[in-house]
Amino acid sequence: MDTKVHITRGFFTEDECFDLILKYHNNLKWATTLGGFNPYDSEIRITKNKLWKNDTDLENKFQRTPLIFQFCEYTKGHFYTWHKDYDSKFKRLKTGIVLLNYDFEGGEFELEHYGICDLGMGDSLWFDARLMHQVKPITDGIRYSLVIWQSNK
Repeated sequence: MDTKVHITRGFFTEDECFDLILKYHNNLKWATTLGGFNPYDSEIRITKNKLWKNDTDLENKFQRTPLIFQFCEYTKGHFYTWHKDYDSKFKRLKTGIVLLNYDFEGGEFELEHYGICDLGMGDSLWFDARLMHQVKPITDGIRYSLVIWQSNK
């Protein structure tokens, strides 16, 4: 398993981040986990999200394909405990994260073998989808992020 972490500072501009928030923040649903657990009762994940694929503009920006995208909103108390994005059904090879804002507290992204990842608005982080990672609880504000998965399908 590849434990390398690749961070690109300022991959998205503030305007690009803001545009993504405006485009997706009104179309969110309560998120489930890969196993389909009920998010209201779950001790695993509490967040809202929107999933989509076949986004040529974003695939060109990341210069990777095929990609699946997830826009996430974490508000006060929301979190996602330790998990990995790869399993036998979802053949995700790489996971990417882009932090879309900075006006929140808590919500640190932590990665196995690396620790807390110091991400700024617009920074892009890529890692092997088999690595365990988590988003710590939000203590104030709203955290927006774009998650990207590269698969072999």
